[in-house]
Amino acid sequence: MGTGFTAEEIRDGVCARTEYVPARRGVRPHRRCLVAAPTTDAAGATATFTASVAGPGATRAADEVVTRAMRVLWVLARQGQDYTSEKTLRGRLRGHLDSGQGSEVLLDLVRLGWVTIEQTLTPVGDVKRSIIRLTPAGRQAVESRFGSLEPDARGLLLRQIESWLSSCRRPQVGMVLRRQAEALARGDIPVLRTGPGPEEGLAWHPAERARRYEKVLAFLALLGSLPEWETLDFREAASRLFPGQVDSVKALEDVRPLIAAAVRYELGCELEEAGVTADTLYSLMFCGVLVPDGSDPLWGEVACLSTYDLKRIPHLHTPAHTLLMVENAAPLAAAARDGLGREGYLVAYLGGMPQSAFFQFLTKLKAPALQAALLWVDWDMGGLRILRYLRQHWPSHLPDLQVVPHPHACPYAAVDDYSRAREARLRFPSPGKPQVTAVGGCPSPGKPQVTAVRREEVPESYLESADPLVAGFAAGLREYGCLYQEEVLSIYRDLLPPRS
Repeated sequence: MGTGFTAEEIRDGVCARTEYVPARRGVRPHRRCLVAAPTTDAAGATATFTASVAGPGATRAADEVVTRAMRVLWVLARQGQDYTSEKTLRGRLRGHLDSGQGSEVLLDLVRLGWVTIEQTLTPVGDVKRSIIRLTPAGRQAVESRFGSLEPDARGLLLRQIESWLSSCRRPQVGMVLRRQAEALARGDIPVLRTGPGPEEGLAWHPAERARRYEKVLAFLALLGSLPEWETLDFREAASRLFPGQVDSVKALEDVRPLIAAAVRYELGCELEEAGVTADTLYSLMFCGVLVPDGSDPLWGEVACLSTYDLKRIPHLHTPAHTLLMVENAAPLAAAARDGLGREGYLVAYLGGMPQSAFFQFLTKLKAPALQAALLWVDWDMGGLRILRYLRQHWPSHLPDLQVVPHPHACPYAAVDDYSRAREARLRFPSPGKPQVTAVGGCPSPGKPQVTAVRREEVPESYLESADPLVAGFAAGLREYGCLYQEEVLSIYRDLLPPRS
């Protein structure tokens, strides 16, 4: 194995520094940085750039492309990002570059000392990833041509919202936009509601790189610019909001849940009702007997019902006496392994926060023998949010939703010793052995109980909830901390109703 080193090569005003790292057989190239050669006069280059592109004098095609490239970097820098990938920059210059011109334009920017190019290399020396970073001289150059890099972010957003309001056709969206504009004008931080509680919202942070608030607000504004009868697809919206960006159709994927939440709590409806075609195909998994109208029971120890089929089925029938909803896949697997589906249970998998398809499933469920509806979640803030959300939207034709007894208020009678708890592969958020202690003052004193080792801040709105089930869950979570019980359904079976 060789010894790593750095090689430097200067050619045509560009200095290429290549870093080599040890490999099985000698060394291999790992990283390369392209910078201006030491003889480049950055200050003179800045003056030349200012004089050549400031106005009608910029007639040469190369100068025009360089100017466009620097404007892209200026816009990114005003957003707090002083770098971009070469792929993204080329995408934004698409249509202005002749064949083979892109590489030469980038090298011109390096020669002038305005950018550096940082390349990650494959073992054979090919470029795997290329990052273009604005230098201090480059910042000075673009400021002299396009203006300050210290933007009035509040003023820019306010003007953008006013522009959106001028073309808004949906009154509800207009109300949301006006409220955001009023908060900006007062000097407050605008917030989009993404939950029922006052503390649950998406706030504007000018320096946030992900720009989640701006993305969600831009989507709402685009939706508001359409007539009430017109529909909008997520990918279509992304391509219209981020034209020229590489993979622009995927630009909203990271904020889809936030958009759905904002539509629900700001506009008071679901995405489909607002005209957003979010037909993401996925499956609802369950364990138990489920019979669609005019069909045989769905097959499988763990069966699946697609959202496509769910929309077309009028009713779903089940003979189950207990509906058990589980947050994670591990208890669903335990239910299938223990045969709960054949013993009068219908075990439904949530996969986190319930989506709209799950409520369609509940609405269409016909269960004349159903006596109980139980929720099995991790005892943390995620589980608390799921409980409150389900309680708020629970269908009236089903039995009142309850939660499996709080692990800190009732001992797990089936856990007889520490070894059985270990066999259950209990997950704890911090290293070390879980604490197993005797619990007094419970229905079965002296039984061991696993207690949590991580505390979590519980908002006051949960503790003061008018729903006693939510308030009790929140109080136990604040007092005792979190407990991750996703894999222990088999051990704590005696907390569930008796088998049929």
